[in-house]
Amino acid sequence: MMVGEDLHGYIFPRGDLDYYRFQIGGVGVLRAFLTEVPRDMEGRLRLYDRDARQIGSITSGGRGDDALLVREISEPGWYYIRVDDSRGGAYNETYTLSLALEPID
Repeated sequence: MMVGEDLHGYIFPRGDLDYYRFQIGGVGVLRAFLTEVPRDMEGRLRLYDRDARQIGSITSGGRGDDALLVREISEPGWYYIRVDDSRGGAYNETYTLSLALEPID
């Protein structure tokens, strides 16, 4: 996955965990958007650093709601983001994951 790219995925089968790896070339504020989720999905995002340590997490406000994870990135490098349903469901509709990085001067 690349920053600035929209990605579409499924949470299927039940309990599915989708992991994506991406590289950040500089410091900045990362915004991970989980949108267009299935109506009954309670989306959750978890952000991990290159050593697989969790450095951020957010769960949507409710079923079918979007989620936005905001995290300051102080080191360039590889990062990982996980998408799942906090209720452990399975869906035949896609979600959209988008990443944006706002550079820090």
